[in-house]
Amino acid sequence: MAKAGRIKKLMFKDGSGAYRIHLGQNEVVHIIRFILNSKVRMEYAVGTTKSMSMLHNLCEAGRAKLNRSLPR
Repeated sequence: MAKAGRIKKLMFKDGSGAYRIHLGQNEVVHIIRFILNSKVRMEYAVGTTKSMSMLHNLCEAGRAKLNRSLPR
């Protein structure tokens, strides 16, 4: 899910697309998700070492809400 204006929606119907996650302290992680075929789905995370560490810590803590948006 990504926030676009006041609505949260998937970028594409199948869930693929590019997403931006704002972690605070000017740190951002970009998530790229795509589907190769009916059995293979891939996700890549792109960001600095500090932002990846912050994202890992948030996932370990189990925080339910992240500030996400669609890239412009």
